[in-house]
Amino acid sequence: MDAERLDRDFAAAEAALLQKESEPLAAARQVALGYLSRGMQPESRVRTKMREAGVAADLIDRVTAELKSCNLINDYELACLYLQQRIDSHPEGARVMRERLAARGYDPEAAARAVEDLMPSDEELLAAYVSRRRSALRRIAAECYDAETERIDPHTRAFEKELRRALNRGFAYNASRDALIRSLEEILNDN
Repeated sequence: MDAERLDRDFAAAEAALLQKESEPLAAARQVALGYLSRGMQPESRVRTKMREAGVAADLIDRVTAELKSCNLINDYELACLYLQQRIDSHPEGARVMRERLAARGYDPEAAARAVEDLMPSDEELLAAYVSRRRSALRRIAAECYDAETERIDPHTRAFEKELRRALNRGFAYNASRDALIRSLEEILNDN
């Protein structure tokens, strides 16, 4: 979904919605639309803003339903946009992505569906992560090499630090360990 289309949809939907009935309803709509004019937001945040503005619960439900029917609130599409940006810039495991979406207030069902639809496998994401870390791995490759065994020593401080970084990104321990060892061995063999 592109930003230009969102702007067009927003302007058309805003005009149609503001022409409908009652003053409290119009005021509630105005609060929600004012908040959404800054950009798409998850349903939970829109509800919170209306609640903070003193809008009655029944009006919050009604306005939220209207905005969803006009596609001005769509947690699934918003979660997909967020996920795509994160996948491209900061590869992380599915568990961490689900946690990030929950922390941002996305509907749990929409978030789960977006993760299922968009997320590459953890192995692919881990490969992308290790690839991005290649310059850092080049710096520590010599530190992690044990000349006696002619292998990478996973107990060096530098290796453990890189492993912790991968684990904090939501990747599994064994997969991360193996991917890092493979990458470090490749770096040493290239030299």
